[in-house]
Amino acid sequence: MRRAAELGAAPPLLDEVQQRAVDATDPVLLVRGAPGTGKSLVAVEMVAAAVARGVAPEHCLVLSPTRQAAAALRDRVTARLAGTTSEPLSRSHQALGFGLLRQAAALRGDPTPRLLSGPEQDVVLRELLAGYAAGDAPSPPWPVDLREALGTRGFRAELRDLLMRAVEWGLDAPRLRELGEQLDRPAWVAAAQVLADYDGVTALSRPGAYDPAWILGAAAELLQDDPEALARARDTIRFVVVDEAHELTFAAARLLRTLVGPQTQVRLLADPDSTVQGFRGADPRLAGQLASEWGAGEPFVLTHSHRQPAELRAAAEQVSTRIGAVGGAAHRELSTRPGGRVEVALLRAVAQEAQFVAGVLRRAHLLGGVAWSDLAVVVRGRGRTAPLRRALAAAGVPVATPPASVPLRDEPAVRPLLMCLDVAIDLALGSGERAAGDDASVAGDDADRASLRAGAEEEPRAISAELAVDLLTSPLGGADAVTLRRLRRELRRAEIEAGGERNSDELLSAAVVDDPDRLRLLGPEASAVRRVATVVRAGREAYAQPGATAETVLWAMWQASGLAEPWEQRALAGGVSGERADRDLDAVVALFGAAAAYVDRLPAHGVRDFLEHLRSQDVPGDSLVARAPDDEQVALVTPAAAAGREWHTVVVAGVQDGVWPDLRLRGSLLGSEQLVDVLTGRGSTYREAQAAVRHDETRQFLVALTRARERVVVTAVRSEDEQPSVYLDIVDPLDQQADSDDHLELLRPFTDVPRPMTLPAAVADLRRSLTSPETTPSSASVPPATWPG
Repeated sequence: MRRAAELGAAPPLLDEVQQRAVDATDPVLLVRGAPGTGKSLVAVEMVAAAVARGVAPEHCLVLSPTRQAAAALRDRVTARLAGTTSEPLSRSHQALGFGLLRQAAALRGDPTPRLLSGPEQDVVLRELLAGYAAGDAPSPPWPVDLREALGTRGFRAELRDLLMRAVEWGLDAPRLRELGEQLDRPAWVAAAQVLADYDGVTALSRPGAYDPAWILGAAAELLQDDPEALARARDTIRFVVVDEAHELTFAAARLLRTLVGPQTQVRLLADPDSTVQGFRGADPRLAGQLASEWGAGEPFVLTHSHRQPAELRAAAEQVSTRIGAVGGAAHRELSTRPGGRVEVALLRAVAQEAQFVAGVLRRAHLLGGVAWSDLAVVVRGRGRTAPLRRALAAAGVPVATPPASVPLRDEPAVRPLLMCLDVAIDLALGSGERAAGDDASVAGDDADRASLRAGAEEEPRAISAELAVDLLTSPLGGADAVTLRRLRRELRRAEIEAGGERNSDELLSAAVVDDPDRLRLLGPEASAVRRVATVVRAGREAYAQPGATAETVLWAMWQASGLAEPWEQRALAGGVSGERADRDLDAVVALFGAAAAYVDRLPAHGVRDFLEHLRSQDVPGDSLVARAPDDEQVALVTPAAAAGREWHTVVVAGVQDGVWPDLRLRGSLLGSEQLVDVLTGRGSTYREAQAAVRHDETRQFLVALTRARERVVVTAVRSEDEQPSVYLDIVDPLDQQADSDDHLELLRPFTDVPRPMTLPAAVADLRRSLTSPETTPSSASVPPATWPG
């Protein structure tokens, strides 16, 4: 069990401006502050002060832009108040909207609403596009240059992004079509038809389901159309604190405009320089606009940096001056404490950069005594995380497991379970066994029903040799190439002794679906196939039980696999193998969570329907199930994931030209960003749009740079293929003599990479010294100061 971090409930010591902001009793208050000035702390203290003035805790609400930030603030507020409440004290904007819709549905007696996941949205769009291609419905007038891409996953991602941006801004299909015609965007005209069909399909096939982008708009419309719901919400929520208000979207601002009444006190805390959710429609101007609409006075400006010492703050100020000011720049002028280190490292290759980053982290931990959990690496995007994660793990740096980046069906631990489930269903159908739910399933296919009617007269469908090999070499079977070859020989030997003529491929296919008890006669070489056959038999027997569901069949197969205990032991042992086991266990838990949700949502559908549902998902989905804790691991994150967090030492890696800043205009295929720009009136020309992108990129770099309390290391590579970003010169300007004509002085020198502080590296260094003919006995020793640990 993972325990929550212990949080002190004692009142903190606030500076003068923080205390005045907390004590203010104005109906509406806007607080601006740079990173590290204590905005979230002020948000917590504002709630405590409101409760002390007589506002019931149940009537207080803290809003955050993400679920993770809301959970962290919920813990802090609860600890500060030293008590629990009947309603969550901190929520994300989407959670607030969903809560309002769920309450209204319960009072009306309607089914509980639910959110459509990303994979479900992708499935709906794929089916719609396939229907257009097959002629089942009139096809939208797509431009000629897009027609070849209509069947690709990338096009669906672009289309989903465009539709979600339109929904967030309250655009319906006719309005989107009108904008497309006015601005000569034929793709928007075609997408308008898809939006209309999408709304119709989800309304019929998924009643009560809401897109995440439509949750806030639907909640706002509910409050506007239902006076009782609005009165009920305003009576419940009396004191609202919006943390990180610079991440507000149009939909969130619309809900707040509707929710806030004359008796509601509002506190907005923002830093216009730190918006990282711009790709999701966040606009740093909205906080100031809301405050002005509600009649707020002059904003409070936090003037002291509690996180960053002087050296780090100086670097941050150099970066922030490159960002267009929103609402003034007074919040950038801060007092702070002395100290801090800012370092810039230029390496010759990406592999060398990864080695250098690993060395920085290991030295900080082993020599500086910094906990692994107080170290972080921030990269621009997920494209650079995978190779860096592998390099850090190889260097002995524990790295936190990232959220799923592949669909659940493709997880290495889930894929063999789904394959075994498919085989078990085929065997059960072929032998006349059935699950009670599948013959009544409205989505069961005709082939399954025919197999059920055929009964025992029809032989089970044989599996292919490729499928058998996949199962045997998966984590479920655990066989390697050598083990597989020995198994083939053993099966072939037994077949010859029995007078058979089947080849090794046929024997492998038959062994996977054979009785595991008979396979025990083959000896230790058949241990892998026995494990797989045991899982298949368990699934077949569970499928035949009355009332069998996807959850019960998968649970029987998981128990039969016997992997729970060994994976748990490896996960607790740590290391590279433990990290792999952590991820595998997380994937299995997510699989059972998906099965439970599917059974609860569609109880009349059978096991085969769940299997097809999961296999039809091409995008990774978010999961609310518990994951492996990462308390003693280094965080490898993007700026969006790093926002609101802090560490002792932060390495900002991969700061390359063309990567950070990435000045390409967003949404170039279908123009989702251009749609937002049209609706906000921002960036109407190419130059303005490019300036907006540059400011967004610089905001993300500023967020990455300001996560550290003591030390920041910025790394980049200079080679024939890659060049460092201009951000390096902003953080650490080069010193050049005014009268020098040497252009080489304009080039930043390369950074030496010290020997890795790992045991294998120390052994290799000693071996090299001992075997070198030029080494004397006195020079063969390694100084103790360079020993790892």
